[in-house]
Amino acid sequence: MLKHTLSPAPEPQRKRIRLLDQADKHVAEKPTLSDELIVYIFSYLSAQELCVAQSASRDWARLTLDNHLWKSLYMQEYGLRRLRGASGFIARTDGRQTRGLPGRAKIEDCHKQWKWMFQTSTNWRKGRCSVDIIPETFEENTAVHTLLVGPLIVTASSQASTDPRIMLHNAGEPTHFISSCSRQGGGQAEHSITTLALDQSPPLPTHSYNRSRVASFLSTGEFTVFSINHADLAASSRLLTYVPANSSTRTSPIVRAAYHHPVLVTLSQTFSLSIYDVSSENVSHTQTLTSFTSFPPSSIVLSAPNAHTNAYKCVLTYSTPVYPKHYSIGATELLFSIPSAVDSLRVISTRTTKTVDTPQGWIDEKKLRLMRDQWNRKVEGLSACETDGKWVVMASTPFPSRSEAIDSPEQPYHRQTVSLQLYRLSLPPMTTALQSPPRASPSPPKLTFIRTLEGPPPNVAIGSLYLADGRCVGLSRDGTIWVWDLEAATDAQVAGPHLVNASSMIGQVTFDDRRLVCTSDGVITVRRFDI
Repeated sequence: MLKHTLSPAPEPQRKRIRLLDQADKHVAEKPTLSDELIVYIFSYLSAQELCVAQSASRDWARLTLDNHLWKSLYMQEYGLRRLRGASGFIARTDGRQTRGLPGRAKIEDCHKQWKWMFQTSTNWRKGRCSVDIIPETFEENTAVHTLLVGPLIVTASSQASTDPRIMLHNAGEPTHFISSCSRQGGGQAEHSITTLALDQSPPLPTHSYNRSRVASFLSTGEFTVFSINHADLAASSRLLTYVPANSSTRTSPIVRAAYHHPVLVTLSQTFSLSIYDVSSENVSHTQTLTSFTSFPPSSIVLSAPNAHTNAYKCVLTYSTPVYPKHYSIGATELLFSIPSAVDSLRVISTRTTKTVDTPQGWIDEKKLRLMRDQWNRKVEGLSACETDGKWVVMASTPFPSRSEAIDSPEQPYHRQTVSLQLYRLSLPPMTTALQSPPRASPSPPKLTFIRTLEGPPPNVAIGSLYLADGRCVGLSRDGTIWVWDLEAATDAQVAGPHLVNASSMIGQVTFDDRRLVCTSDGVITVRRFDI
């Protein structure tokens, strides 16, 4: 018998025992969207919206990294299957050698990191980068020649020395030096390196893909071709050396050079264009062209034969005089025959165009208006001009020309504002280059003005320009660095002014698809955009 009677209130409900496996089974049975459907929905989002969607859940964060999504975004935004700005042959960084695929084989894009490519290209467009300084300093007010050779940075000072050296910089390794001394004068006279040139041709399948050729030019007129070993810098060696029979304005000093093995083209300060065949150790000087109406600054580009021309093509841009004492831009295309056992390397065709030129035949109102517009774009002096074979950028100087100052030394004059003019170089292909001479296209070459690039202040001159693959980088005298995307018509300021003595600054800028290297005020600065 119970001591206490039960309460008449109903008993509380019993608690259900919830097991872990039953809870997981319940969650797993919830209806969810398939990954394919979510990725299809994500394909309608922009890059910024994809980044926001990553914070929703782990599954969404995983699906937003789909490679095909970023490939579609990259192709819509930038339109290329590669990063822009690379020059020369870029070897593999893992030390493995690769063999060329046959022409019928298709290279898949699945191995590419499209999100990383999209981020790198966006950083170029916005000017976002990381900054590193190479602990190798040069004397101030000294020009430093710079090349980007795969993962390496090749530099050479223009200061005269009895033993000028080329420096090879690699991240995480000590600087390696290569001697580029002269073979004349017994090594006692001082001479300097005037310019460097990188071989743009890919190596043969029988050669190592971790080697590149670099040509070094001395003030004595000599030049040497070195083989740079990316994996072992100490294994870099000298391949050949050319010593001219006598010193002349044709060979000394060389201010510009372009190299596409086995063709080497040099341009002297007096505008003597020399063509060399460097297919063997016995360098052959085949031809020299001279111009009396072309003046520095200049730019030179050399490209390989293609199906249209079947010949090497060299594009040269330079400053041309405009009456009475002004300057504009001009361009010349030269076609070289392919060297063989029967025929030597020689020029088979030349074409020239200028911005300020009188059209042939009758002049209508449209042509007259274009002539007036271009006449108003003439400048008193050029500080730099660059080309990549498609675009031409011309930078004027803010200072009056020397002839104007001599004519009226007592009369005050104002400084001309700096203008960056962009032109489109149109070179219609030849009908055939197998004939001698080849037949020209019915459409003549021309330089078409596109627009004026916005950038540095109008009273600061451009000290250096570099143009490659539709991207242009300019270094101002005050240290400002600007990047222009000529294809997309965008610009970005990468670095602000930081130099006080702007008029005496001597700098140079170069870049590849992910780095920008600037040498100014005796310091080498590396800016990386693949962050």
